[in-house]
Amino acid sequence: MRARLLAFIPASHSGKVEERAEAVRAMNAVSGDAMGMALQVTERAVKRIRQILKDEPAEAALRVAVDSGGCHGYQYRLELTHSIDAAEDIVFECDGARVVVDNISLPLLSGAQVDYVTELIGSALKVVSNPNASSTCGCDISFEIK
Repeated sequence: MRARLLAFIPASHSGKVEERAEAVRAMNAVSGDAMGMALQVTERAVKRIRQILKDEPAEAALRVAVDSGGCHGYQYRLELTHSIDAAEDIVFECDGARVVVDNISLPLLSGAQVDYVTELIGSALKVVSNPNASSTCGCDISFEIK
């Protein structure tokens, strides 16, 4: 399944599409490479996120975070959120699929891929590959960083 980078949209910016594009260009100019710390999201995941968010308020998004814990030291947490903190969160958006990552989790998720996975036991949005992880547990929720 093809993956693509989601566009970086500053959480504090809620303007029109043209204003968002300008905000992205400005962020790239300031940071040198705002997309250097980006998530890859498969087409399946984008479609599923849009389905989940369609009946939610406009500010709703999928939050992808890293918490300490699990059998390898860190674990992924994916949840629906209605709260975005402009000082702490980075919003990625593509075709109506909004993903929020806090600034502490972002370096641990940089270059990671989110997919919508269907298995015998069920379907779920998951982080399926992370270049920052040296190993994962059998359930792919817990990981050890390099």
